[in-house]
Amino acid sequence: MTLDTYLSDVPVYTDKDHLIWTTLFKRNQSLKNLSSIYIEGRKQIDFSSDKIEDLESISERLQCLSGWSLVPVSGLLPTKDVFSLLAKQRFPITTRIRKWSELDFAELPDVFHDLVGHVPTLATGKLTDFLVSYGETGLKLQGEPDKIKMLSRLIWYTFETGLIREDNGVYIFGGAVATSKSEAELAIGRRDIHRPFNLNDIINNKYNHLEIQNCYYVINHLDELKSALDGITH
Repeated sequence: MTLDTYLSDVPVYTDKDHLIWTTLFKRNQSLKNLSSIYIEGRKQIDFSSDKIEDLESISERLQCLSGWSLVPVSGLLPTKDVFSLLAKQRFPITTRIRKWSELDFAELPDVFHDLVGHVPTLATGKLTDFLVSYGETGLKLQGEPDKIKMLSRLIWYTFETGLIREDNGVYIFGGAVATSKSEAELAIGRRDIHRPFNLNDIINNKYNHLEIQNCYYVINHLDELKSALDGITH
C-alpha cells in the first residue's frame, strides 16, 4: 500500500471529543518536570485549551516557526512512510481522539498525543536536524531489518518516552510521557527505573508500545541523539 492509503480527512469532532481534549490539556498543563524544550515549544505553538483546533491552522503556525508541516493520517503508518515524511519535514498526525477510558493511558496514538506530545518539540526547531537525518537514514537502510529495528528503538526511547537532564534535575522530553499523566508521574517519580542514555543498551532493549514502560532513558543533551544515529549507521 502507498502512503495515500493512510491519509485521512480531518473528522468533524463532537462536543464530547472537545471535552476529552480539554480534560487532557488541563492534565498536561498540570504536569511537573516538563522539559524546557517542551514548555518553550508548547508556548510558541499556543494550542487552544478548550477545543481540537483546525489542523491546517496549527500546521501553518508550525511551518512559520520551524519549517515543519502536518499530515493527517488514519493511524499508525508503515515505518518506510514515516521515514519518508520526516525526511521532508512533514509530521503525521493521527486524527482520531482517544476514548474517556483512555484518559490516563492510550495504547495507540491519537490527535492529542501527536499534537500536544510532539508538535511542541517540533516548533522549537531544535530537533529538526536529528529527525530529518533519522528519516533519511531509515530510507537508506531499507532492506536491513536489524538496522531498522535499532532505529525504531532509538526513536521510542527518546522522542516518545525519553527524559532529559536539565539544571541538575530530570525532566520529561518524550511525547508519549508528556501526554499520559499516569506515565509522567511514574517516569519522574521512580528514579530506580531511570537508565543513563546508552546506545548499545537502547538498541538491544525490546519495548511494548501497548503498555506503560518499565524503564526510561535520560538524555544529557540533544547532541546525543545525532551521535546515537551516527552510531547505528557506522
